[in-house]
Amino acid sequence: MQVTTETSRAGWRSHLAIALVSLAILLFEILITRVLSVTLAYHFAFLSVSLAMLGLGAPGVWFSLRPVGSRTLPRVLIASGVLLPLSLLMIVNVGQSMRGVTTFWVFCLLLPLVALGSAVCMLLLEARGDRVGRMYAADLTGAGVGAIAAVPLLSGLPTPSVLAALGFLPLLAAVLIAPRNLRVVAAFAVALAVSIGIGRPYQLRYTKFTVDTNLLHERWTPTARLTISNSLEFTGWGMGKNWVSESPTELWIDQDGSAGTPIEAHKPGGPFPPHLLFDVTSFPYELVGTGSRACIIGGGGGRDILTALSAHASDVEVVELNPWTVDAVSHVFGDFSGNPYGLPNVRSFVGEGRSHFARSSSKCDVFQISLIDTFAATAAGAYALTENSLYTVEAMLGFWSTLTPRGMLSVSRWESGPGQLEAVRFALLAREALFQAGIQDPDRHLLIVKAQATANTMLLRQPIDDVLLARASEIVNYRGYEVLWPLAPQVKASSVVTDALRNGPARYESQGIDLSPPTDNRPFFFQTLSIVSTRDWPNWKNLSEREASVLLLRNLLVLVGALTVALFFMPLLARGRLPKGKSAVRGMLFFVSIGLGFMFIEIPLIHRLTLYLGHPSYATTVVLGGLLLGAGTGSFFAERLRKQTSLVLFLVPLVLAATVTPLIGPIASATQSWSLLARVATSALGAMLAGAAMGLPFPLGMARFDDRDRSWFWAMNGAAGVLASVLALVLSLLLGFFHVIVLALVCYAIAALLGRHDLELQPDR
Repeated sequence: MQVTTETSRAGWRSHLAIALVSLAILLFEILITRVLSVTLAYHFAFLSVSLAMLGLGAPGVWFSLRPVGSRTLPRVLIASGVLLPLSLLMIVNVGQSMRGVTTFWVFCLLLPLVALGSAVCMLLLEARGDRVGRMYAADLTGAGVGAIAAVPLLSGLPTPSVLAALGFLPLLAAVLIAPRNLRVVAAFAVALAVSIGIGRPYQLRYTKFTVDTNLLHERWTPTARLTISNSLEFTGWGMGKNWVSESPTELWIDQDGSAGTPIEAHKPGGPFPPHLLFDVTSFPYELVGTGSRACIIGGGGGRDILTALSAHASDVEVVELNPWTVDAVSHVFGDFSGNPYGLPNVRSFVGEGRSHFARSSSKCDVFQISLIDTFAATAAGAYALTENSLYTVEAMLGFWSTLTPRGMLSVSRWESGPGQLEAVRFALLAREALFQAGIQDPDRHLLIVKAQATANTMLLRQPIDDVLLARASEIVNYRGYEVLWPLAPQVKASSVVTDALRNGPARYESQGIDLSPPTDNRPFFFQTLSIVSTRDWPNWKNLSEREASVLLLRNLLVLVGALTVALFFMPLLARGRLPKGKSAVRGMLFFVSIGLGFMFIEIPLIHRLTLYLGHPSYATTVVLGGLLLGAGTGSFFAERLRKQTSLVLFLVPLVLAATVTPLIGPIASATQSWSLLARVATSALGAMLAGAAMGLPFPLGMARFDDRDRSWFWAMNGAAGVLASVLALVLSLLLGFFHVIVLALVCYAIAALLGRHDLELQPDR
């Protein structure tokens, strides 16, 4: 490929330009996941990762077929500045009527990403010799800064408007590359600034399920778009049959239009809402008795706090993931809610619940997790991050260890309706956790009570005896609940939960349903349908969004594969321009291997550090920022090391990944009690070390293999990244994160051998 320019752009202008464009790509990739989570589904969010990789890689193929003129780059940069806000305008104003048309969403995302990716590709490919490492370093540094800036930009600012404002970045890059275009760029920049200043063109007024009405409050946050309204009638998650009074006065907090929680009307010092103790989620408080110490994960609108206090709990320790939820309940609507987080005997914390109690010395009589779903759709593994790792064997063992001798762990999940598989899977998970905790007869420590569509599964420290069972029956009869477990042998099972506990999950697994207990290595609690099953699940048509996401993932794998073939390979086949020669084949395999290896390290690392840092957004920022900044550093020094390249240098990523990855768990466990700042610093250092190693192979390979095939190598690396972004998730579902990391090591081993072998050959000319 030949790139002609009017002036040399090898200096600081080109480096700053590529950094700005990469900054725009990474921010768009992360921020658009928030919009997709509101408008479509959480599991569509990771599509942005695949399309970003597609937009970066495909232009390499196109440019290998046709030389790029001197004016192409500035024109592409200006087009990028226009397409970024245009894509948001289409999503915000047209997307509501196009929610069932996947091609519309792919088009909206792919158009600006292809334009931005073309600019990055042109800037990278015009750098020659020793300049490749520096240009690639600038590219990765810009992306790393984007990862670090994402969370602050998500904290309170309207995300659609911020996404539209990203158009300023490629416009500035266009001025750096071709200053003579200043007037044209300025005109577009002014138009963009005016549209953002008006605000309304980018104001989102619909969700995946409804059109927003009666909104009292709206705030965009790193984990969710919060809205508060008074338009939903709600009494409880599972109300006993004996509650006959009218609906209470409540407001409703919605997270991304699908995960909601009520704010109860309450005046400090006044009576507690009487309906709270008729909700099946309150059952353990009455069973334990007065003076209990309550530990709650997911404070939400404060309902569980008021429930514990109304049952005369002596002390309540509550953890809420989203600080903006606490702010809305305690301050914005504090007069209505009575500020439950600030009531006497209540200690509230902001953070991830499992991480918090792993560091806490608290002992709990009632440990409550009532229908908590934390979805954090972020980039580079967004699908994996929709699982909050509360529902794993290791998590249950950790919560079990906090219980007092009379304590019980209470977890409520859906037993009927779209989420009907959740309660049965958790019951089997609870039994496995009890067994691993050393309980010889787990069924004597399990109590499951149901009301309406909700089942409350309780793990009791004390074995269930006749006295406790009589007390439980008294509460059940008074409130109007139903006991699912324990059930007398002569009583016929009326629930899938009871049937699975009695007879095992084999019958359901034969239908392609996965009810195996999730673990930290494979934490996909909500994904109960097997991704490799060929069955249509005839008995499970009413699927929840999370269960149906398995089908979505399978369909998107086909879609991304088809797009990769169409954009990467079809143009080359049509023109008959496939590279030839031994060096070209080795080069292609080399860049495919490092593309796969990078993604196979990134996704498991984000998942593991989510628990350590206590928040998925922190983990995403630290891992992406650390990996990219580290990779940029490694790429920069690769230029100096190129002449001393040996097998040892190509083995650096493999050796580091093989030695550092197994240490993540022990290091995290040993330092879990450190302050958040110290844990962030530790994580960032580890991510940067890994990134520095993984940043070496790309520039070394570009300098080592045949220069004529560089655009093709870039394309192969991009294609591998596209497929790996989805494939890593599929493999994680099937095998677990550990095996994905093993595959990453295999990929880097192959790359090391290919890189070393080429040192002994002359490129084919």
